[in-house]
Amino acid sequence: EQAPADPFGVNAEGTVGEQAPADELGGNPCLEQTLESYELCCLVECFPNRHLPPPKGCSRDELAQSKEQFIKTLRSALLYAKSVSLAPTHWEPTNAVLLRNRRIGVSLSGIQQFISNAGGDANGVGLDVLRDWCEDGYAKLRSVDRALSARFCVRPSIKLTSVKPSGTVSLLAGATPGMHWPEARYYIRRVRMAADEALLPALQAANFHVEPAVGDERRTVVVSVPVAAAGDSADQKALRTLDEVTMWEQLLMASFMQRHWADNQVSCTVTFDPSTEGQHLGASLAHFQYMLKGVSFLPRPRQRPPSKNHSLVGADDDDDDDVVEQPYPQMPYERISRTKYHAMLSAMRPADFHGSLSMGDGAVEQPTAPDSFCDADGCAIPIGPASTGTLSK
Repeated sequence: EQAPADPFGVNAEGTVGEQAPADELGGNPCLEQTLESYELCCLVECFPNRHLPPPKGCSRDELAQSKEQFIKTLRSALLYAKSVSLAPTHWEPTNAVLLRNRRIGVSLSGIQQFISNAGGDANGVGLDVLRDWCEDGYAKLRSVDRALSARFCVRPSIKLTSVKPSGTVSLLAGATPGMHWPEARYYIRRVRMAADEALLPALQAANFHVEPAVGDERRTVVVSVPVAAAGDSADQKALRTLDEVTMWEQLLMASFMQRHWADNQVSCTVTFDPSTEGQHLGASLAHFQYMLKGVSFLPRPRQRPPSKNHSLVGADDDDDDDVVEQPYPQMPYERISRTKYHAMLSAMRPADFHGSLSMGDGAVEQPTAPDSFCDADGCAIPIGPASTGTLSK
């Protein structure tokens, strides 16, 4: 993906031990890319957990072969992102920065799944495997970038790697987002949509919970989707959730990825318990200012005393959902019990989007895309609002 990004925040340091160029004054809104003024984000995402062999009975040889496959994926991702960076824009100041930097961000996602499946984090094995893959992968990216740059007759990219927040793309790969732990074993994922979105009727017909968005009730709705973090299976508890991770461990994980992978930045939202960790925010920023380029914090939902008939023991299985008090309405993620997850799931049925995307009786009409570019022996090139030129091959 390549998109414009407004300067956001201040960046003073490069990777650990490296001074950032003076022109790098900010980052994109999600803060995984260090940027100059007028510069674009150019990002591509990889999922190392998808390369791991089955965790039970995995041999050293199998792990080494998996790493080689992972590095091949990185090469393909780099080729794609580098190719995108070659395309000029209609804005000369942006083109000047692109020509000078060729900045791209090859990102990793599903990191917590990788650590869990590569040996776990309690004994440090999974983390050490991640370090090995990150360092060897980064070295290979640098080597391949030099070769590609020479072939394309452009300068090597000033920076190559990032860690995206990946709140959306990771869903397509069934991965945990970026470096983050899952919100809970069972949770609601809320998605905002325009009130006139063509896909909305299909979701309503499938009994997805849909409600007006707070603060924009006329134009936006919120769709709730029940999620099981690692599948609804008995072994899913091997993957820890945010309830089991302190603010300090999240900060250490972000600094680990900044040191061993990202030469751009690591997008990280640290959740904290306001009652026990809120007083330490200033100290945490003071310590980690030397290890991170940017970070954001979000308070965790507060727990109210449970009702007489419920207990917080086994909160991820059959807890009272009312014991969690959300700090803001319609939070993107909300922890729920296993009971509520199955109740929501049983009330839903598979959504049929065919009527929303195709023409026919009862279907929502979609605008027909203009027939442009190459067709047979000619290429249509729009010249003005009322005229079209044709270029023969």
